[in-house]
Amino acid sequence: MSDLKNTPEIYLNNYKELTQRWSQNGGIWAQPLREEAMAKFNELGIPTQRHEEWKYTNLTAFKKHQFAPASPEAKNSVSPSDLAPFEFPNLDAYKLVFVDGFFSNELSEYADLEEGIELSSLYSLMHSQRSQEIESQIGKRAVFQNHPFVAMNTAFMSDGIYIRISKKAQIKKPLHLLFVSSAQSQDTMANSRVLIHAEAESKATVIEDYVSLKSSSTRFTNAVGEVSLEANAHLDHLKITREDESSYHIASLAISQEQDSNFNSHNVCLGGRLTRNDISAHLGGTNIECTLNGLVLGNGEQLIDNHTRIVHAEPHCNSFETYKNILAEKARGVFNGKIYVAQDAQKTDAMQSNQSLVLSDDAIMNTKPELEIYADDVRCTHGATIGQLDDDALFYLRTRGIPEDVAQKLLTIAFAREVIEQLPVEEVKETIEQFVYKKLQQDGAALVEVS
Repeated sequence: MSDLKNTPEIYLNNYKELTQRWSQNGGIWAQPLREEAMAKFNELGIPTQRHEEWKYTNLTAFKKHQFAPASPEAKNSVSPSDLAPFEFPNLDAYKLVFVDGFFSNELSEYADLEEGIELSSLYSLMHSQRSQEIESQIGKRAVFQNHPFVAMNTAFMSDGIYIRISKKAQIKKPLHLLFVSSAQSQDTMANSRVLIHAEAESKATVIEDYVSLKSSSTRFTNAVGEVSLEANAHLDHLKITREDESSYHIASLAISQEQDSNFNSHNVCLGGRLTRNDISAHLGGTNIECTLNGLVLGNGEQLIDNHTRIVHAEPHCNSFETYKNILAEKARGVFNGKIYVAQDAQKTDAMQSNQSLVLSDDAIMNTKPELEIYADDVRCTHGATIGQLDDDALFYLRTRGIPEDVAQKLLTIAFAREVIEQLPVEEVKETIEQFVYKKLQQDGAALVEVS
């Protein structure tokens, strides 16, 4: 697509500088992959709205920034007190902290790891004799041939985490991966990658949490995750984006599942100026279950775009998907969800639902649920609704003496609770619900305007 070629020269120059550093610091094995990815990024360029997948997401403002790769030294400027506002009260978890994409051992808390779990910094693995352990993982699920930001991440990937859950291991404590954008004097970008390999009959919970410290600069997070589940593995994955109103967050998550495995994704979008999530799951065995749930809370001039794709490649698999959007003021939401059922995927049961509350005249929601089915013995449903709060429910609450603004907030929280209640960690669930309620209080004016 030559009309999409639009790669700012700053990225080309930054890549040349980083290549010189990498050549002096090990990790040579990754250079051919980086070169291929950078060539593809240069070919594809930053998408415009002429690209069908980015039809409703305008990156014009994004392209005005001169994002430079973050420095690993920035993590030295962040202290435990800086992280305190982002803690989940009473959460007992292994905490691994990444500052501008780089792992910080000093800020992390993961002593006394349970048996059956291995955690390794990608940077340390890439620059060690153990690099072959991730060579077979990187780029095998999150492919970059048609995804410019995955190509960009592959070319610039700085650090991240490799998580391996051993066969039959049942990890009781969640893993909390806290990605922090530090306060910088210039616009910076972080290209991190999360690799999760759940071996057969294992079970674990992973929380990906993206936050930002107050800064006068603009930060760009370009995150890629690759997840593989072997037979009968179970993984709960919770992702939370709560960066500040000037941050850009673009992410891809690719999942592959083998027979009898169970993957549950919970995607909670609360902050950021522009947030884009591309989630794709490949169900490559029989008797698989895959759940993709999401909650979007947007206000101001936020743009939050979620694209999902579930591929049913084998028979007797189930997938369930519920995405809910709450948009106030001038916020914009996008949902594009596709379920693909291959010819051999008989006895597929797939459900997809996207429901949106638009709480002001200036908020906009674009939704596009899709089914592509080549098997004939399936049960597949999809649906989308966009509207305001139910007038009858509002009237009922007001006749019980509840003021209109309070009634609106109660109904809005009830709308969100269907997704919140399914979050796998109780301490996180409570914090998210409190955040939603406080956000609605702040947006009271927008809510009251609804007739």
